[in-house]
Parts: sequence; C-alpha cells; structure tokens
Amino acid sequence: MTHIKILAADIAARILTLFCLGLLTPTVASAESLAATLNQWGLIGTTAKDCAKPASPSNAYRSYIVRADGSVYNAPNYGRGNDSLNSYELEAATIEPSGAIVLRVTRSDKTLGTAQIMGSAGRFTDSNKPREWTLTKGSDGRIRMMSNREVGGDYSVRDGKLVINGAETPWYTSCK
Repeated sequence: MTHIKILAADIAARILTLFCLGLLTPTVASAESLAATLNQWGLIGTTAKDCAKPASPSNAYRSYIVRADGSVYNAPNYGRGNDSLNSYELEAATIEPSGAIVLRVTRSDKTLGTAQIMGSAGRFTDSNKPREWTLTKGSDGRIRMMSNREVGGDYSVRDGKLVINGAETPWYTSCK
C-alpha cells in the first residue's frame, strides 16, 4: 500500500512539473498575431521622410507588407531598383509600456555575407543574424528608429543616433 501512495505522489509531481515547464515555455506568436500587433501600432504600410518626393538614398521608403499567409516583411525602397536585397523578415513584435515597438527581424536574403563598418562612435556589424529594432512614435504619428542592434551584439543605432557618426535617425511619415 505504501508503494502505491509513493507511486501516485511521484506521478502527481511529474504532472505538476510538466505543467509548470509548459507555463515557462514562451509562446511563439502566429503570423496573424504578428501582423495584428504591427497593424495595432500603425506600422503596416509605407513610410518615408517625404512622401511627396520619389524614393532615393536620401528619402528611403520603408514598407511593412503582410503576405497572404499572414507573415510580414520590411521592404525598403531607395530608388535604385535592387532594394529587395535589403528586405527583412519580421519574426516578432512587442509593444512596450512606453509605447515603443520592438521588432525582431532577419535579413530575407541569407546569401549576403557579413560586413563590419567602423565609425567614430563604434562598430556596426551587418550580417544574417537576427536584429532587434526599437521604433518610437511621435505625438504627430511620425515614426523614428531609436535602436538597431544585432541580437546580443553590436548596435548600429543607439538612443536614436547612428553609432557610426552620431547623426540622429530621421522621422518617417505614413504615406497614405
């Protein structure tokens, strides 16, 4: 009889442990909920510094596009025609209590290599590793990148400034 009580207690402990481990396992957001989060924040669509001017290296258009399967990608347009090489797949999005949105992205073209750029304010490494972007929204609805870093690595934008030269990141307006 004692052996059965110990066995029952052991089974109950194992079930409780598995349940608790399940609670600790982060849930992966579905593509639909990722798109919904981006839409809620107002990021789906196209932004530019000046929507009245064409896309160019000094007036990049940045589009967040939802595919039919619900996945989302970021497609920049610098007016050069080959900008799809610089697109990013969005993996996750979190809206912070401050109102900022944190995006986890990876480069769409996995064949591109790694480049390191040195600047007076530090080093920027561009690679196929996941990146984390933090965007903020002004009271007028414009959007600005506040940080851009390789996950667990170097920043290319920190505190709204380019690491390479200290220049402030531009504000982007939604192009309706």
